[in-house]
Amino acid sequence: MIEALSARHGARRIMREAILMNERGDVDGALKILASAVNLTPNYAEVISLKGFLLSRKGEFDEGIRLMEKAVEMSPGSKNLSKMLNNLGVAYFNKQDYEKAIDRLEKALAISKEAAAQNPRMKYTLINLGNAYLGLGDCANAIDRVKLSMEASYDLQTIRRMCSVYEKCGFPGKAADELDKALNNLPNLDPNFIANSKKRVLQLRADEAKMQRAQPKTH
Repeated sequence: MIEALSARHGARRIMREAILMNERGDVDGALKILASAVNLTPNYAEVISLKGFLLSRKGEFDEGIRLMEKAVEMSPGSKNLSKMLNNLGVAYFNKQDYEKAIDRLEKALAISKEAAAQNPRMKYTLINLGNAYLGLGDCANAIDRVKLSMEASYDLQTIRRMCSVYEKCGFPGKAADELDKALNNLPNLDPNFIANSKKRVLQLRADEAKMQRAQPKTH
């Protein structure tokens, strides 16, 4: 028992190193050092899930997804199940299998909601869901999920995603409204961001006016 706990402690330390390497863009390096964690704890779901995620980052979707699905099956009550499902959904999204991406991400969201009202991962899962629904061309659900991400965390990341979704769905005026609102409500914004955003708002308003002029007139 003590040996097993020690092995998991060592595996978690290696995982943290692998995650940092991945964030720096060194996926191959992350996989290389993660191999020692796999050797230490071959049946540790979190290690298996991380390996699968890293493989999917390299474009090895089939093997990566297989490992992540296996990790999810091994972890029905894990506190990290929501994170595993989120990463699995991202892998399916990158594979352009949007329906499976949505299924796994919705499951991750349900767990996040049960775990805590202000679960910090909810924002990312909601943004990922918006991307997946957009991939299917389902603008209504894409807009809904990204709006919820803004409710979970009103910050530049969620605001930018909301503006992008509105634009892609053909609502430049709504994108301008959101950006205008952010400029008026978010504190301590970078002056360059403010200047660029004001220009962007003007362009979005112009795009909206152009769309309205192009609409057929009714009598």
